[in-house]
Amino acid sequence: EGNQLFRARVPGVGGQAHMIAAEAAPDRPWFAVGFRGGPIAVIDVDAGSVIASYAASDVADLCWLATDDGPLLVYTTNSSLEVRRLVVADGETPVVNP
Repeated sequence: EGNQLFRARVPGVGGQAHMIAAEAAPDRPWFAVGFRGGPIAVIDVDAGSVIASYAASDVADLCWLATDDGPLLVYTTNSSLEVRRLVVADGETPVVNP
Protein backbone atom coordinates (compact mmCIF):
# COMPACT_ATOMS: atom_id res chain seq x y z
CA GLU A 1 0.00 0.00 0.00
CA GLY A 2 0.96 3.64 0.05
CA ASN A 3 -0.17 6.91 -1.39
CA GLN A 4 0.28 7.56 -5.09
CA LEU A 5 2.58 10.57 -5.46
CA PHE A 6 1.79 11.19 -9.11
CA ARG A 7 0.80 9.51 -12.34
CA ALA A 8 2.54 10.67 -15.48
CA ARG A 9 1.03 10.16 -18.90
CA VAL A 10 3.85 9.20 -21.23
CA PRO A 11 3.91 9.46 -25.02
CA GLY A 12 3.11 6.30 -26.90
CA VAL A 13 2.99 5.36 -30.53
CA GLY A 14 -0.28 5.92 -32.36
CA GLY A 15 -1.98 6.73 -29.08
CA GLN A 16 -1.22 3.27 -27.70
CA ALA A 17 1.59 3.25 -25.17
CA HIS A 18 3.01 -0.26 -24.76
CA MET A 19 5.92 -0.02 -22.33
CA ILE A 20 8.80 -2.40 -22.92
CA ALA A 21 11.34 -1.24 -20.32
CA ALA A 22 11.73 1.25 -17.48
CA GLU A 23 14.76 2.24 -15.39
CA ALA A 24 15.63 4.79 -12.68
CA ALA A 25 18.64 7.07 -13.27
CA PRO A 26 21.50 7.15 -10.76
CA ASP A 27 21.81 10.41 -8.80
CA ARG A 28 18.88 12.06 -10.60
CA PRO A 29 15.12 11.95 -10.01
CA TRP A 30 14.65 10.59 -13.56
CA PHE A 31 12.95 7.48 -14.84
CA ALA A 32 13.35 6.37 -18.47
CA VAL A 33 10.57 4.43 -20.17
CA GLY A 34 10.95 2.70 -23.54
CA PHE A 35 8.06 1.73 -25.80
CA ARG A 36 7.44 -0.88 -28.47
CA GLY A 37 8.08 0.80 -31.82
CA GLY A 38 9.82 3.78 -30.10
CA PRO A 39 10.03 6.40 -28.40
CA ILE A 40 11.88 6.75 -25.09
CA ALA A 41 10.45 9.16 -22.51
CA VAL A 42 12.34 10.53 -19.49
CA ILE A 43 10.16 11.42 -16.50
CA ASP A 44 11.26 13.66 -13.64
CA VAL A 45 9.66 11.93 -10.66
CA ASP A 46 10.08 15.00 -8.43
CA ALA A 47 8.13 17.17 -10.88
CA GLY A 48 5.85 14.36 -12.06
CA SER A 49 6.26 15.23 -15.72
CA VAL A 50 7.96 14.10 -18.92
CA ILE A 51 11.13 16.18 -19.29
CA ALA A 52 12.55 14.66 -22.47
CA SER A 53 11.77 12.17 -25.19
CA TYR A 54 13.67 10.61 -28.04
CA ALA A 55 12.29 8.97 -31.18
CA ALA A 56 14.12 5.67 -30.85
CA SER A 57 12.76 2.72 -32.79
CA ASP A 58 12.02 -0.76 -31.52
CA VAL A 59 13.41 -0.31 -27.99
CA ALA A 60 14.25 -3.73 -26.57
CA ASP A 61 15.79 -2.70 -23.24
CA LEU A 62 17.32 0.33 -21.54
CA CYS A 63 19.37 1.36 -18.53
CA TRP A 64 21.33 4.30 -17.14
CA LEU A 65 25.11 4.36 -16.80
CA ALA A 66 26.59 6.62 -14.11
CA THR A 67 29.47 8.86 -15.24
CA ASP A 68 31.28 11.87 -13.78
CA ASP A 69 29.42 14.08 -16.29
CA GLY A 70 25.98 12.76 -15.38
CA PRO A 71 24.08 9.64 -16.33
CA LEU A 72 24.09 8.20 -19.85
CA LEU A 73 20.98 6.57 -21.26
CA VAL A 74 21.89 3.22 -22.83
CA TYR A 75 19.35 1.29 -24.86
CA THR A 76 19.16 -1.57 -27.29
CA THR A 77 17.01 -2.01 -30.37
CA ASN A 78 16.55 -5.13 -32.45
CA SER A 79 19.80 -4.34 -34.27
CA SER A 80 21.92 -1.90 -32.23
CA LEU A 81 23.19 -0.63 -28.89
CA GLU A 82 22.93 3.15 -28.50
CA VAL A 83 24.17 5.58 -25.84
CA ARG A 84 22.71 9.07 -25.32
CA ARG A 85 23.16 11.89 -22.82
CA LEU A 86 20.47 14.29 -21.66
CA VAL A 87 21.63 17.83 -22.39
CA VAL A 88 20.11 21.21 -21.63
CA ALA A 89 19.30 22.87 -24.95
CA ASP A 90 17.48 26.03 -23.92
CA GLY A 91 18.86 26.65 -20.45
CA GLU A 92 16.09 24.73 -18.72
CA THR A 93 14.67 21.75 -20.56
CA PRO A 94 16.79 18.59 -20.86
CA VAL A 95 16.74 16.86 -24.23
CA VAL A 96 18.20 13.56 -25.33
CA ASN A 97 21.39 14.29 -27.25
CA PRO A 98 20.88 13.04 -30.82
